Amino acid sequence: MSIEKIVVVEDHESLNHQLSYYLRDKKYTVASTTTLAETRKYLAQDSFDFVLADLRLPDGTCLELLKELQERPQRPVVVIMTGEQAVEPAVECMRHGAFHYFVKPLSFDELEAVLARAGELNHLRHVTKYYSKHIGDDQDGEILGRSPAIE
Repeated sequence: MSIEKIVVVEDHESLNHQLSYYLRDKKYTVASTTTLAETRKYLAQDSFDFVLADLRLPDGTCLELLKELQERPQRPVVVIMTGEQAVEPAVECMRHGAFHYFVKPLSFDELEAVLARAGELNHLRHVTKYYSKHIGDDQDGEILGRSPAIE
């Protein structure tokens, strides 16, 4: 399953509009927000595949959001972006489940590459979920067949 629905969380209006416009032009469904509170509302109302979020927002950091999303069974792929060059925030974000970490300015080519990888991850999550639901439905766990190696 590919990425279809994205939340862009960026408090700088011009960058928020630029990212949202670019993603819509690529045929993604995009919700754009400028605060954690708005983002939480969107995520509570609908399921999204991908969140592209600025690390620092007027009402907190996206580390809070990452921690909250880890508790969900259906969590979107989260990519953090920031203007900070420091390594510590990147490590902390990755430790809490961020898929990728951009240092601004980000390139659209790099964003496309990350979206493609995130789509592959989403596909693997869905396949794994499907097979974990269906394993054992038709079988009792016994090995089928006979061979000297199995015996």
